[in-house]
This record gives sequence, C-alpha cells and structure tokens, in this order.
Amino acid sequence: MITRLKTATEAEMLTALKSALLTDADGELITATHDYFVSSVGELCDCTGVMLADDEGNEYMEKKPVAGYHANLVTNDSSIIAALSDVTIAVNNPLIKIAGEL
Repeated sequence: MITRLKTATEAEMLTALKSALLTDADGELITATHDYFVSSVGELCDCTGVMLADDEGNEYMEKKPVAGYHANLVTNDSSIIAALSDVTIAVNNPLIKIAGEL
C-alpha cells in the first residue's frame, strides 16, 4: 500500500517518521526494510498551466511550489500506517508515482 505523507517542514516529517519507530538503535531514520520503504520527496512543484519561453525560444510550463514537505511510504504494516495517520494525506493524482503505480 502506498501512503502519501505531508508536514509543514522537513524537521516535522523526520519527527513523524521517528515517532513511527522507523529508526535504528541510535535513533537514525531507516528508509527501507523488508516491511516498509520511505521515499523523502521534499518540496513538490506543480504546473500552473502557463507556458513560458527561455531566451532561445524553448517553451516550458511554469511551475509553482506545493506547500509543505512530502514523503511516500510503501508498506502493508498497519501499525506503521496508523502511527503516521496524522501526517497522511489523500492524493488523487500524485505528482510522483512509485514503480508499478498506475
């Protein structure tokens, strides 16, 4: 199961992940085990729908930052999912997809 996480800052995300006990004996974050995988995304940007052009005439979509600090969690462990429920968000159309996700 893929769970999308969002906090206001990177420090808050780290605190949330540590409170879910995704750490080693020294309190350092472990991003992958047989039970879970955490991908820290950080700040996301989304297209505004406005086309811009650079000095050479190459067109590109204008992007704006999406508020907050983002991460993706892949796990079937219900205790980890429950521990992160306060920072879990619903995303209908993710900007970043995990391998195998449609």
